Amino acid sequence: MSQRWRTNDAFDVDPVLGSTATPGFAEWAAFFSFYRVISYSVVMQVTNNENFPVGLYVLNSTDDPGVTGANWYAKAASALGRTYQMAPKGTTGAQKTIRVAHTITEVVGSSAPETADTFRALVTSTPDDQTWFGVGIDSHSATNTLSNGVFYNLSMRLHVKFYGRKTLNN
Repeated sequence: MSQRWRTNDAFDVDPVLGSTATPGFAEWAAFFSFYRVISYSVVMQVTNNENFPVGLYVLNSTDDPGVTGANWYAKAASALGRTYQMAPKGTTGAQKTIRVAHTITEVVGSSAPETADTFRALVTSTPDDQTWFGVGIDSHSATNTLSNGVFYNLSMRLHVKFYGRKTLNN
């Protein structure tokens, strides 16, 4: 099981839902033509709902991790990834709070996100080059299949630069 979000796409953060602009985005988009996400932060509270331990894998990447949950342990081994072991529900260690903060430049590994046109977008679209925050879980065992999964509460903040002032008519 897994879920992922676009960390440099204030127009559509959640690609599964589609058109999930961040709060306040439409108001700023009325005044500007372009936007570029500079950085992001995430606070995610996770609770294991299974009666057995699960692995929790977190990544920050330029590659879309997908939603299949396959190979997340390898994906989380990247430089900006993390791996956690969550205890069975109802026990100490069944809950985790994950805090992540990165610049888009840090995730990409170059200064291109600060100036390249592919990392900016019209306020009506998504950037061509995207960055991702993803979370995956697995049971570590073929005998324990995930039926209840985990519960999570996610808060993501994007630091967005708007530019290209529009001419507004009165």
